[in-house]
Amino acid sequence: SNNRSAFPPPSTIYQIFWVWEWILFLLKNDHSHKTAQLQHFKQPFTAVHSACQVKDCPIVMLILTIRAYPHQVRMQDDSNGNLPLHMVAGWETLDPSSISRKSMALSVLVSEYPHASKVRNKAGKTPLSLALETGTSWDSGVRRLTAR
Repeated sequence: SNNRSAFPPPSTIYQIFWVWEWILFLLKNDHSHKTAQLQHFKQPFTAVHSACQVKDCPIVMLILTIRAYPHQVRMQDDSNGNLPLHMVAGWETLDPSSISRKSMALSVLVSEYPHASKVRNKAGKTPLSLALETGTSWDSGVRRLTAR
């Protein structure tokens, strides 16, 4: 009996869809733009970090990126030592739709890597401290960062 699934692994499936190609194109383009504009921005391209640097990143885009590159959720970037969770926790959010997207993104990232909420970046900050600095409320994300 053959135990292999009839479907290819998720990372292969996402690479097939034109939507995924478009998402990667947008993320790489944004990353290239930041690299060209900011002298201090020397970060190599990683899809999950790039998605998390896009404030108000659509949640579906973030989830697809995490599914394709799950190991990147645990990677700290070279420049600031930020995990993707640090980046989302630092999003400035004012309007209800942005607050909702930040809340969902925090939930997705914490569920993928629960220990991330305790990791400090090079400035010694945890995602919780960044969330508090950006005015994140208890219900919109702070609770998710303290739950584990």
